[in-house]
Amino acid sequence: MCYGPAAAWVVFSVWRYGATRGYWPVVGLALFVGVGILGLTAVFVAYFPATVERLGFKRFGAWLRTSFDAAAK
Repeated sequence: MCYGPAAAWVVFSVWRYGATRGYWPVVGLALFVGVGILGLTAVFVAYFPATVERLGFKRFGAWLRTSFDAAAK
């Protein structure tokens, strides 16, 4: 689930900038940025259920927490 945005960024950046700036430098920089996107996506996924609960959607937040975490059941 978290790898999707990072992989999409790598593919898009190589497709868009690879021919003009060289493929290997673009792949290196895209992977570097992709690691950051992966980290930010992991943080978003981790804190999303708690944020939903704080916004007032208690039942939806509890469902999110229990549907992805077997220990929370």
